[in-house]
Amino acid sequence: MKEILLLGNMNANSIWLASWLKSENYNIKIFSFDENSHWDKTQVGNKRFKVLTLKDIKTKYYFGSRFKAFLVEHDVIIGNGIAPLLCYINSAKLNLFIPYGGDIRWLTNYYRINLKMPLKEIFVAIIVTYLQSRGIKKCENIFLRKWSNNIIPNKIYKTYKTSPYPIITCGPELVLSNLTVSNLKKSKIKKILCPTRHEWTDKRNPSDKGQDVIIYGVKKFVDKNPKFEFEITFFEYGRCVAKSKELIEKLEISSYFKWQPKVTPSEVITFMLEADLILLEGFHSCEWNASHAQAIVSEKPIIAYVDHSINDDIYPVELNLYSDTFENLLLKFFNNEESHIKYAINRKKYLVSKYNETISRIKNIIQSC
Repeated sequence: MKEILLLGNMNANSIWLASWLKSENYNIKIFSFDENSHWDKTQVGNKRFKVLTLKDIKTKYYFGSRFKAFLVEHDVIIGNGIAPLLCYINSAKLNLFIPYGGDIRWLTNYYRINLKMPLKEIFVAIIVTYLQSRGIKKCENIFLRKWSNNIIPNKIYKTYKTSPYPIITCGPELVLSNLTVSNLKKSKIKKILCPTRHEWTDKRNPSDKGQDVIIYGVKKFVDKNPKFEFEITFFEYGRCVAKSKELIEKLEISSYFKWQPKVTPSEVITFMLEADLILLEGFHSCEWNASHAQAIVSEKPIIAYVDHSINDDIYPVELNLYSDTFENLLLKFFNNEESHIKYAINRKKYLVSKYNETISRIKNIIQSC
């Protein structure tokens, strides 16, 4: 039985991946860097898989003999986050690196360093950037997405070919099921859900989710089309929640918005299934993240910002903020909802095929180790 270590668990991605691999003859362990501190602790747990931390291997450090012994006792290491750095400094082999974004966007670039930072932070950033870059270059396989060319050094990007494999951000129990909500009552008031984190005040930040685009778009839409009835649900999640509430109040459109407390990733899908339309990133190109995958699985129409020149293997978003305004796209949805629903059903079939390709490739990598 192969010993598999999933090193790093940002947004529970390793839990999702483990759920696809559990049917194989593998002994799977998941190790977290506590990178989900922006969630409640209950949100990263899973009854089927124990998530290990430094405390479980009885050490306080990500280096030294005890942590190194923990790494090298596994036949295969699949990692995200700072996994390349840790494997590099501990002389362990990283067999597959599946970056989620920030681990290759921030941790391989010196540009995030500025002179206003304390000297200690500048020093740490230089060291981390160097070690992460070295670790990535020593990695045997990497699922490098095409969008990465815009955000990482050419010396890394040119080392690897871009891969067609998305990050696994949904389990088979969601992707391979026909999901429905029982006793769902149809209403003439359209339910619209925006599940993304509120992050929109710094347009230089690649993690900007663009809720301001949505809020301003709603104002323009209702001014021109007052006859349509709808309600947008936001979650109280992200550092810009107060800013979003303030902007909605300022534009006098509070009646079109409903706020819900932050929920767990597994609970988001229930809200999606009850929605008529899902809003994803309104600024910066969204990719195969958890919200995108869950929205596709729910078979609901989607409005999102997707640049298909750098996200060429994502099934095209028909209501795309990259090429049109929010108010125009919302009107298109209201005027032709049925066609967008049919489109959403075909989009899920595409997701299933991409996930099956990805899992097959990961199993081949595991087999070759």
